[in-house]
Amino acid sequence: MGKRSRFLSVAAIGFAAALYSSAALAQSFPTRPMTIVVPFGVGSALDLIARIIGPRLAEELGQPVLVKTSAAVVA
Repeated sequence: MGKRSRFLSVAAIGFAAALYSSAALAQSFPTRPMTIVVPFGVGSALDLIARIIGPRLAEELGQPVLVKTSAAVVA
């Protein structure tokens, strides 16, 4: 393979990548509500931080943000 054909191959791949990436940039993210999963119980420090950050994140992204705890209650 000569230098010219190698250059043309790389240029074609670069051009295709540029076209593909521009289509990906046009999509809006996120398209569904986001969920923050807190691995500790309700009222823990991380839960409180997630509940403070959640509304601000929702305002910034324009999508609902849900905060869920995943810790099992042990009696």
